[in-house]
Amino acid sequence: YTKETIDERSLKIKSDKFNIFKCYDEEVAGYNLSSSCSSKIGKFLKENKNAYGFEIIGVVDPKDRELFNSKIKDKTLTQYALMGLSRKRVVEASWRIKETLGHSTVLMPVNFNINSKVSRGFVIRAYK
Repeated sequence: YTKETIDERSLKIKSDKFNIFKCYDEEVAGYNLSSSCSSKIGKFLKENKNAYGFEIIGVVDPKDRELFNSKIKDKTLTQYALMGLSRKRVVEASWRIKETLGHSTVLMPVNFNINSKVSRGFVIRAYK
């Protein structure tokens, strides 16, 4: 890419124009895509195959937290474990995106996860 191309693309990606996909049916502390989520994500990706890039955000919930707290007594280590679980959910979704749309698909990493009160899984934003 040229510098101009990268700058133009980053401006478009930072826009508020995106479509969103939510997969909230993960097992407690799980990261594998369910069959329901797998079929829905395929449809979403086909509808958004011309997106400039995809941002994936991991989501953890209190049940994930409870399980990790029961196994790990150090709160800092529990937080690290939850971040790792969130990241693993993002990685699994990333593989599915690349598998469906090709390895040149632009994925934009985030350095945070969502601590939800009721949901666990991941969110994908397809930037237009």
